[in-house]
Amino acid sequence: PYVTKSLDDQRLVMIANPQYVAGPPPIREVDWLVKVDSDGVAAYADGSADLVGVGSFAASWMAYDHDFGPALHEGASLSVQYIGFDTTRPPFDDPRVRRAFALVLDRKRLVALAEGNGGAPASSIVPPALWPTGLPDTFDVNADTARRLLDEAGYANRRDLGVITVGDEGLGVGPAVAVWRHELGVQISVESRSFDDYLSALEREPTNVFTINWIADYPSPYALYSLLLLPTAASNYGGWQDQAFVDLLQRASSASSDSAQAAAYADVDAHVDDQVPVIPWSYPASWWLVRPGLRGLGNLTIGLLDFGRVSWDG
Repeated sequence: PYVTKSLDDQRLVMIANPQYVAGPPPIREVDWLVKVDSDGVAAYADGSADLVGVGSFAASWMAYDHDFGPALHEGASLSVQYIGFDTTRPPFDDPRVRRAFALVLDRKRLVALAEGNGGAPASSIVPPALWPTGLPDTFDVNADTARRLLDEAGYANRRDLGVITVGDEGLGVGPAVAVWRHELGVQISVESRSFDDYLSALEREPTNVFTINWIADYPSPYALYSLLLLPTAASNYGGWQDQAFVDLLQRASSASSDSAQAAAYADVDAHVDDQVPVIPWSYPASWWLVRPGLRGLGNLTIGLLDFGRVSWDG
């Protein structure tokens, strides 16, 4: 909807594109501020910015502020934080072990304690804004079943698991690690690296358990399932290989009606829940200050802002 008019180290100026497929957008010029003198909230307060993303900590008090509260909006999350397993080597090559580690995590309680309003507990690697109709929002928690699964997998003596190495760069792993130690009696070592080194290690030799955040490249469940879990996907860091999943995802992506697609994706999600190549952890929250009178922004999301239909009242 817009083309570049100018760009420097302070701002990107965009002007309406008269050849845009949906017609020229209502606002003729958009200034995207790269830098401000203080911070985004101050820029909004002094009138030099009309749309500002704010962190969840700031949003927690802005919601009760006389001036900021009415302008504060929560965006629809298109991202997910998740815990992954290296499924190419023991012990997490066995789905029973992966399921055991998932079943002891009460994500509804742990995420609320760990992140406050910074995120909502995740029941799927697909954020709710992209859920097909009818996808269940369920959380299975059963420590007794988890311990039994470890016994059945040959790890009645938990020391046979060895020391489980957990990488913590993607999200704070403290709550999950504490539960795994207490409920399962496993030995865990937490490893920290710089983020660049962490990404390189994920591609070469991931830790037994790793964590990461992913934003949907486009608004479809396929964007998450395919890029994170298909055997050939570069971002399938855990190396999960599952032909049944491939077949189910193919069926979902080729479904010819909304109802058939919804049913097929429900089967995909149920299979992922059963095999647990990853544990969805949370859907990070995004918050925005929006100037009163600014319309047409739709679901404000990180990475996907469409200014083509944005307008001012009057």
